[in-house]
Amino acid sequence: MPISAIAANQIPGQGGHSLQAFREADFLSIMLAEITNQDPFEPTKTAEMVQNMQKLQELANTRFDKFRNDLRWAEDLIDKPVTIQQAAISEFEAQALRDKGINVDVGFGFVQGVVDSYRVVGEQVWLTIAGKEYPIDNIQKVEPRLRDQGSLVEIAGSLIDREVRYIDGDGISTGRVTDIVWDGYGNMALTINGRNVRFELIRGIAGQP
Repeated sequence: MPISAIAANQIPGQGGHSLQAFREADFLSIMLAEITNQDPFEPTKTAEMVQNMQKLQELANTRFDKFRNDLRWAEDLIDKPVTIQQAAISEFEAQALRDKGINVDVGFGFVQGVVDSYRVVGEQVWLTIAGKEYPIDNIQKVEPRLRDQGSLVEIAGSLIDREVRYIDGDGISTGRVTDIVWDGYGNMALTINGRNVRFELIRGIAGQP
């Protein structure tokens, strides 16, 4: 049996996103499948089997290294503004993720926001942004914070009672800033049209380019 076919059966993806890392038990089961599926009338040569096992081990190491790197990256992304792609998956796949407790954001667009937290589900890393969860592989851009918190407060304060443009869903809306608020994670937002809009979603003062 080809290694690619065995690996595909043993390590299913989640909606086209990152694959689960191998464990020792997975490796042993794949090796057993490799031996079991040999044609008894044309046994695989010992050297060829050893080569196949080496390829499987390399695949296992690569995937587990990616998982560990994703964990380190997720830790570094906390409180950083990012642009991330929604999960372009079917409703069936989305429901399977919801059954696991993942509040996946399904769609074909891009979302901008600050990473609030992360967690691991089935050895796949998910980022939480404004209450929705996204696979870490869907990150498109990371925006480092260029101003300290004091500067942000000063800028936000200057917008009180002014009309601003901000990202609202898939489009741009305008409204008057009436207040500055903070969420439970210390992130700043502006109250506009009765809604709290993250500061990162503000795109400018209405009427100005």
